This record gives sequence, C-alpha cells and structure tokens, in this order.
Amino acid sequence: PLLRVLDLTADAEFMDQDSWRAIGDLSKLWAIAPQLRELRLKGSSNDEGTSTKLGTIVAPHLEKLVHISSGLSKNVPVEIGKATFPELRHLELYLGEEDYGNTCKVKSFAGIFDGKGLPRLEYLGLSNSEWERELIVALAKAPIVRRLRTLDLTKGTLWREGAQALIEHAAAFRHLELLDVRDNYFDDEQAAAIKK
Repeated sequence: PLLRVLDLTADAEFMDQDSWRAIGDLSKLWAIAPQLRELRLKGSSNDEGTSTKLGTIVAPHLEKLVHISSGLSKNVPVEIGKATFPELRHLELYLGEEDYGNTCKVKSFAGIFDGKGLPRLEYLGLSNSEWERELIVALAKAPIVRRLRTLDLTKGTLWREGAQALIEHAAAFRHLELLDVRDNYFDDEQAAAIKK
C-alpha cells in the first residue's frame, strides 16, 4: 500500500523484444497500491490473445504513466480514456504495428483526446505509430492538445503526409513548448517547413 513507483520495463534475459513480453491483467493494482505515483509498463498483445488490461482505474495520485509496446491493445487507451487522473501530468503510449498486436484505431483514443479525465496533463506521447495524417488531424481537433506543453510523436512513420498535416494544422500546435517528431522520416525540406 505504500508503493509509489512500479517499473515493469527492465529487460529480462529471455524477454529482450517488446513483442515477446505480455503484461496481463493489472485491474487489481489500483486497490492494493493507492499511493502509486508512477507506472511504467513494457509489453505487447500477442498471438495467444494476452494483452494489457488496466480495468477500472482509480489512481488519484498517479503522475506518470508509460506503456512501451510494439503492439498496443485497444483496450489500453480506451480504459485510460474512461478513467479520471486528477494528478496525471505525463502519459506516454507506444502504439506499434498490427503485425505485433496493435489493435488500436484513432477512435480508441477518443477519451484521452477529449481530456475530461486528464485535467493536469502536460505531456502526451503517442510514439511508434504507423499512422500519419489520420493521427495528426485527430490531434489537431482534440481538446486535450490545448493544455499540453509537449506533444511527442517520436519513433513513427511520419513522412510527406505527416509533414503536410502538421503544416496544415500548425495553429493547433503552435502553443506547444515542444513538438517532438524525432526518429520519423522527414527530409530537410519537410523539417524546415515544420519548424517555420
């Protein structure tokens, strides 16, 4: 009951690939660790149907939630979107790809993008994504973006369509202190246009 940080991301001898790891059902965690401030997870959905289940989340003190995955189960953003996190400031989700268990669609993030349960969120990371234009257009319209300081879109497949979408919707992101698009596929010309 005094636990404040739970980190399940350390590499294991036989689990050095994100796609080999499964997290399973964490729905009982919230009742037994009510003081939790930081939760870091690493694991993917797999062929056996094992996926991360967060259940009904009650985490009044949680400030940071990171889920590293090469294939994120759609129930993760849906369950986060239904929860109320009065203190959460940092939310970072690695989406991954369908071949490694990603069952998410942009609509899976509707509750997060709406932001009603995330009043103090400052950092939103949606990394390792295969989506380009669709994700950026949805974010540009999302109420949550207005209160962010950092939007992290690193390690994805953003290229021409992604660059064009960022430029077309620049007004939605101009207030950010940091729009992080490292480790994508922009060429110098696209990067310069985004900076401008």
